[in-house]
Amino acid sequence: MVKKGGGKGGKKPASKKTAPKKPKLTPAQRKANLRTKQHIRSIKDAFTAFGFKHISGMSSKKFQFKGRECDFDDVFLLDNVLVLVEHTAHGEDHVSGHLVNKKIVFDYINQYPAEFVEYVRENFGDFSSVVDPLYQDHHFQVKIVYASLNNLKSSIKAHVQNVYFLDYPYLRYFKNLAETIKTSAKWEMLGYLGVKASEFSKSILSASSSSANFNGSVLPESQSHFPAGYKVVSFYVSAGELIQRAYVLRRDSWRENNNIYQRLLGRKKIESLRKHLLDKRGVAINNIIVTLPESTKVLDLSNKQVETDKIKSVQLSKVELPVDFNSIGIIDGQHRVFSYYEGGSNESQMAVLRAQQNLLVTGIIFPENTGELARDRFSAGLFLQINTNQSKVKPELIQEIGVILRPFAVQSIARRVLRELNNRGPFSDHFATAFSEGPKVKTATVVSYGITPLVRPHAIDGLFNVWQSPNRDLLVKGGVDPSIDEAVVVEFAEFCVKEINTFTGAVRSYVSSRWTADKSMGDRMLTTVIVNGLFHCLRRICGSGALMSFDEYRDKLSGIEDFDFSGFGSNRYNQLGQQLALDFFGIAKGAAEE
Repeated sequence: MVKKGGGKGGKKPASKKTAPKKPKLTPAQRKANLRTKQHIRSIKDAFTAFGFKHISGMSSKKFQFKGRECDFDDVFLLDNVLVLVEHTAHGEDHVSGHLVNKKIVFDYINQYPAEFVEYVRENFGDFSSVVDPLYQDHHFQVKIVYASLNNLKSSIKAHVQNVYFLDYPYLRYFKNLAETIKTSAKWEMLGYLGVKASEFSKSILSASSSSANFNGSVLPESQSHFPAGYKVVSFYVSAGELIQRAYVLRRDSWRENNNIYQRLLGRKKIESLRKHLLDKRGVAINNIIVTLPESTKVLDLSNKQVETDKIKSVQLSKVELPVDFNSIGIIDGQHRVFSYYEGGSNESQMAVLRAQQNLLVTGIIFPENTGELARDRFSAGLFLQINTNQSKVKPELIQEIGVILRPFAVQSIARRVLRELNNRGPFSDHFATAFSEGPKVKTATVVSYGITPLVRPHAIDGLFNVWQSPNRDLLVKGGVDPSIDEAVVVEFAEFCVKEINTFTGAVRSYVSSRWTADKSMGDRMLTTVIVNGLFHCLRRICGSGALMSFDEYRDKLSGIEDFDFSGFGSNRYNQLGQQLALDFFGIAKGAAEE
């Protein structure tokens, strides 16, 4: 008879040790993990698409430089540009401490780049095996990039200097750019990293020319119909040379200039033009309209500078352009230029066309010492004039250009306010941009019918009515007096953002689980009707002269979580605002009539 337990001697068989089960992830955790992986993958995809080599032997490897231990999540190399990438999916609280801990080694690397390269050569064989031996240690440009999945405040970024913050919207822009124009996107990335043409690749090995001449012609100032001092030249330049120097003030890009207005490159349009170039081998006939850098020189055939205010007719000339990245601003024709991009399946054929085919460029040289704002306003106005005649311009684009051309116009103020609402507060990242992820609120209708009535100067029922500033009159005069400083618009917009965020923050505190634009949630709060209705409610509160604190609003709004928003359909913003003002603040119709 076998005893219980079996086996010889009645001993129980040894049981196998099993590893403890990992806790099951919630759907939200799985989604967050997937987003983090996609973020990391996007960084690698973007840099490798630009032509950078990924140095896996240095990535996530601990090292000590000048006694400080450190590591970088990813390391990339393009010729003599070494990019050290630190990425994170953590929130601001963690990032703040993380940056402080990294600051000393970041500073050492930035202060002693040649020593750092020497250290890397000696300790990382992967680097030494791919680097061109022509480059000595002091030839390298070492750039530290901090890529955060979540938005970081400027105050947190200020913890470190000489670090390039590749915010997630910037990363998505660059990834989209690389997918559209392949390796040619590297020139814009180099501009973002602050790399000069004279310091990049083989240019750093010798004293190469800092400028190049192009044959063309110059128009007398009297015939340009532009303001005095503006020069207009036409010249031919190869597509490759233009791509290397070009920049475009595209919306939702990495440029922190507020005066950006152009569309993103359309992949279908680029590929259609590229197919035409390859099939027909014909150059684009229409000229490319650009702005040229202030250092541009217009020379006659004997290399003397042309005085454009004195010539009476079109004159043959040479246009001397600096050899620098991001120096020629394309106003019209970006798709025609970038259809010659480097990379893709037909690169061998396109490389010939990119070098051989010359594009006709009309360039505008601004008067000396023209400020950036004046340049941007001129460019935006010319862009709008050209494109309005060619095709229908989207209202969002018209609004953005209005901020540049007519900053004191009420719709421009409204657009400026919306930008800031999307950057901070209850509406942060809830309004649609080019690279928005997930459901967002469309902006054109909110600007026109929600924010504009709320911020209108002179209105007795808007935020202007309760703005206690000595600059009130200047804001009104700014619409007709160009000498009024735009700073007053910024001041008023900041006041508007603060008050809107206080009010809507109190609303959100009651309905936080519904504070989304996701259509799968039937009672979501972030619809165009509800958002505009909230703005119209605040307008009536302003009309009563009773702005409140967050806590005071919250006391008044008790019960808003049970308010039936479903009875207010399309375009009934005003009626919704009126009902909210009556039910929660006792403000009857008539206190703020349309």
